[in-house]
Amino acid sequence: GEELRAAGVTTCEALRAVGWEEAWQRICEQRPERLHMMCGYALYGAEAELDCLRLPEEAKEEVKRAKRRISVALRNGPAR
Repeated sequence: GEELRAAGVTTCEALRAVGWEEAWQRICEQRPERLHMMCGYALYGAEAELDCLRLPEEAKEEVKRAKRRISVALRNGPAR
């Protein structure tokens, strides 16, 4: 919760509005150690209202692709 709030995501509605991937990127910009699959699974699950430990394979693949995109974005620096 604290990391989400620091990333400007203060409610479930805000998470849905921003999207789990953008929220994850914002968190990783402040705390790069959060660029791991479980963090992505948790955010994906929170937005989709799914148990992050029981995500379908398609969701896991989506998180994996997002992790690669975020990794590249972090290496390239903020684009905002």
